Amino acid sequence: MRSIKRRDTTPELLLRKSMHKLGVRYRVASRKVYGKPDISIVKYKLAIFVDGDFWHGNEHKLRGLSRLEDLFPTNSRFWYHKILGNIERDQRVSKCLEDEGWTVIRIWASTILLNPDEPAQSIQKALMKLKLNSVSAATLKDHSS
Repeated sequence: MRSIKRRDTTPELLLRKSMHKLGVRYRVASRKVYGKPDISIVKYKLAIFVDGDFWHGNEHKLRGLSRLEDLFPTNSRFWYHKILGNIERDQRVSKCLEDEGWTVIRIWASTILLNPDEPAQSIQKALMKLKLNSVSAATLKDHSS
């Protein structure tokens, strides 16, 4: 367990490289943002999480299994509750950030490994939308004064 990386995983590095190529600048694992997203853009309140398929509950789907429990031949109760706890924590963190006005994007590591440019382009589009909303809000504020 100690050898499992918290940050700078291969999917994270691939996504960050693709985002950087598109001109998207960001912070990595900012402790100032609740839940410590893998990538964040604080100015526009955009939080991006790269969720590992195994630890965040997608691996059984990738393997064509019908239930999460089917992944674990031994000690299945422990692992099932461990993964379920991670899923619940992810939902709590996302909801908390969204309640504070953040846009939360969660991407499966397997999606990034298939083609990192696709999620990077989706992030760029979301960021452009947030920038437009920010400009519109500032314009409205100026005109109402």
